[in-house]
Amino acid sequence: MSDKKSIDWTRVGIYIAGALLVVLVVFNVKQCSDNSDLREQVVEMKQLQDGIMRSQAKYASKEDIEKLAKQVDVNLDVIRDDLENFNAEIKGISVILAKSIGQNQTNIPSTHTYPKPTDPETPPNPHTCPDNEPCEDPFGYLTNAQVLALSEIFSDDTNVPIGSVTFESWKEKPWSVFQYPRDYHVTTVLGQDEDGRHYTYHKFQIGVDGEKYTIPITSAQFLEEYPEPSFHWWNPRVGIGLYGGVGFNTSPLPDENVVTGVVAPNISFSPFSYGATKVKPDWVFARLGVGYDLAQQTANFSLAPAMWNIGSEVDFIQNTYIGPVVGVDTDGNVSVGAGFSTDF
Repeated sequence: MSDKKSIDWTRVGIYIAGALLVVLVVFNVKQCSDNSDLREQVVEMKQLQDGIMRSQAKYASKEDIEKLAKQVDVNLDVIRDDLENFNAEIKGISVILAKSIGQNQTNIPSTHTYPKPTDPETPPNPHTCPDNEPCEDPFGYLTNAQVLALSEIFSDDTNVPIGSVTFESWKEKPWSVFQYPRDYHVTTVLGQDEDGRHYTYHKFQIGVDGEKYTIPITSAQFLEEYPEPSFHWWNPRVGIGLYGGVGFNTSPLPDENVVTGVVAPNISFSPFSYGATKVKPDWVFARLGVGYDLAQQTANFSLAPAMWNIGSEVDFIQNTYIGPVVGVDTDGNVSVGAGFSTDF
């Protein structure tokens, strides 16, 4: 009677384990269908309000970053030398391009004029026409300095002053040039999502004569090196799964089997991980589980020293781990086997 009951529960446990496995597989496929490979995704550039621009961004290799740095004439070796003082490394490069429209105009009147200074000791202007007749000056060029204000055009409503040019016709060297000091302000805000991907937001301003002008950004690009695997000594993860194996009755009664089967759905927790990101680590360690052994009808406690993420090699599976497990139940039975777990 006891053997028959044990066989029935084993069969029930197998059915439940199979149904649970199907549910977990469907869940992972659904999750993966909503998330393509991080290396292939591109975040497009977007203009936001208040002159803020979101960069185009994607993951890149070290070679891609080196290539872009050479294109914009940036010496990465100098930067690396300075970063060594902080035990830091280059992780990405951001390039911003802002273009002014430019202008080419003729027949422009002077912005303003001021009278020629008078000096009683200075003889009259000796200018004469070719026939030695006095020259007329209908526009006042000989008696007024000509001043032209200059500005840089970035858009229909954004003109940034540059300075001015002055022409004084009564001088041997008549031109004078004035240029404002200019301050260029580039503000970059870096964001990070749950996958470890970064997003950059920029605002570009030019300061002239006590005023700041917000400049529209024409192009913004950010290349980020895909993160290398490393240990994360505190990355708590919780999952649901199934543990199956062989149990050993440490103190059997005369009518009990010494070796039994173990089929135990469980909830598990692990504090450590190894991988490129915390969200999708390649390995988890010291995974503790608590569940119910369907075969023996007892509570089961388990430990998986290390579990490997199938999703690190199979793209359509996310955060499903397999690995060896040891366990003990509330009757004192010790078991060994294998388990799998899908993390929330």
